[in-house]
Amino acid sequence: MKILFIANRAEFGGAPKCMLELITQLIDKYGVTIEVVTSSEGPIAKWCMEHNIRYYAVGHTSFAVGKGSTVFRRLAKTVLTPYYFLKS
Repeated sequence: MKILFIANRAEFGGAPKCMLELITQLIDKYGVTIEVVTSSEGPIAKWCMEHNIRYYAVGHTSFAVGKGSTVFRRLAKTVLTPYYFLKS
């Protein structure tokens, strides 16, 4: 079985550490093949190299726009969504 993980730009904190622990357990317990997509040649890519895991540094960025808490913010974010999409 192959599993692909897509890592966000935030490479520090609890979520990336949890992902790396999950990858380790999946390989050790189930012998699955893991591949990782990262946004850059950062700490996650370095960890993958050290553990002989295939990774791809593609330079992706996250794209998400929340609804907004007020009518004005919701309207502004709706109008600016194409801009945020093109920027990402």
